[in-house]
Amino acid sequence: MNVSSRQESNCALKSLLLIILILSGMLLVACGDSTATTVSSTITASGAVTAAKNTVASGATTTAAATSGGAKTKIIYATSGANAESAPLYLGIEKGYFAANNLEVEIALTNGTADLIPLVATGQASGGGSTWGATFFNASKNKSTISILGSLGQVPSSGQTPARIIVSKAAYDSGQVKKVADLKGKKVAIPGPGAFAEYSFYLALKTGGLSIKDVELVNIPFPQQAAAIKTGSVVAAFASEPISTQLEADGTAVTLVDGHAGGTELTFMIFNTDFLNKNTDAVTRFLSVYIKILRELDAGGWKDPEVQKIVEKYTKVPGALLSKIALSVHNSNVEININSVRAQEAYFRERGVLSYTGDLDLESLIRKDIIQKALQSL
Repeated sequence: MNVSSRQESNCALKSLLLIILILSGMLLVACGDSTATTVSSTITASGAVTAAKNTVASGATTTAAATSGGAKTKIIYATSGANAESAPLYLGIEKGYFAANNLEVEIALTNGTADLIPLVATGQASGGGSTWGATFFNASKNKSTISILGSLGQVPSSGQTPARIIVSKAAYDSGQVKKVADLKGKKVAIPGPGAFAEYSFYLALKTGGLSIKDVELVNIPFPQQAAAIKTGSVVAAFASEPISTQLEADGTAVTLVDGHAGGTELTFMIFNTDFLNKNTDAVTRFLSVYIKILRELDAGGWKDPEVQKIVEKYTKVPGALLSKIALSVHNSNVEININSVRAQEAYFRERGVLSYTGDLDLESLIRKDIIQKALQSL
């Protein structure tokens, strides 16, 4: 990153921190878990991973009727790290799908849900792909800032999942951590407090008779977790794909527990409500493209060498390894399992990090009109 970019990033971060201090609904979550030790909370400002304006690839197909003429609508889309779950973004940019629909998409990387939600709520990002978490629930109490555009993935009910907990192979081989109960009193890594990674750890610990208070949560962004495990700074982690598979493939880690979060709502799409209302057609086209690419990936797209090459460019993970990663499953109509979200809301309420009482009116936040138009255009 050059000096100018760093200055822009620092300014964006300072502005964001000031806004968070002002918005009382987010203050409680900013404190997070009293047992958590923050390692890094740096936000990569929009533009850190900015795709060049792409021409439409030869033979590229589109989801909605392409618009011609006029300036492209710019969408700054926030996502938690360069991970496999963000593949539709990479493919939409590189294969020209967004450009063909008169969209200019810029990726803004964040350290996790706690950073991502304020960016969207305050309009510093147009939208984003997030996990469910306390920051979202608190911010969404103000219905005028965030709108939901559907589910982007659930944890598979069987087989290997992207919600598994990995443990240092050295700790496992030495007998230090052979089962979940052995994590008691140990340092474990999550990208940040109050989000799905913490919830997944909670569910995993339950299988070994432990609670979230029995471990020391250390907040480490996904890209830095590999080093933390290798150096022994932590013994276990919730590491998103493709990091988990990569660490297991190179002998750094092994799966300690999986299946504990089967069927849980994992990721969803949100947009800043003001941006959405001002750019309804553009956002509808964006969602339509995203859903189309999700369907293509589900139909075997991950085995396509071209797809692997594009995702490798953004994640730095070898394409051959990408075909082996555990992926979330998708509802073809991006419908959300409200009961699953309610369970996550209840967990964070029990943790004492929600700034409101009662259940959030989730249904009122879901823009079914936009979702329906996007689906009809496929």
